[in-house]
Amino acid sequence: MSYQSKIDFWIFLILTSITLFFLYTLYTSINTATFYELLIISIIYLIIFYIIWLPIFNTVYYLKDTSIEVKSMFFKWSIPLKDIKTINSCTNFISAPALSIKRIEIIYFSKGMTEVIMISPKDREAFLEELNKKISSMKPH
Repeated sequence: MSYQSKIDFWIFLILTSITLFFLYTLYTSINTATFYELLIISIIYLIIFYIIWLPIFNTVYYLKDTSIEVKSMFFKWSIPLKDIKTINSCTNFISAPALSIKRIEIIYFSKGMTEVIMISPKDREAFLEELNKKISSMKPH
């Protein structure tokens, strides 16, 4: 099952502001730049737009039978459910594959070390309910 990331309004507002700023600078350079300069600037701006807007459209959490898979931008994480130590709700600004400050903190073991990942599924309650079902079904009765 897949869950989209919740997107806080302030993140959307910041990205929109950045985009409008770059579009304004491109518009103001139309009269002074040559065709090739405009072409180069436009290509650079398209790359910037792609990079800043990509997380909005592709930050997804996949809850599979034995793992949680997190995809954001060009990054992927796979967290085996058996390796999850704790799951907490948190509010945090630390960089993470989450587009909201209302997050779920997952602490798990990976290669002998304790790791932490924070995610922000749009439907937190459904995600946590499904996750808890999957984890409890894996435990021996």
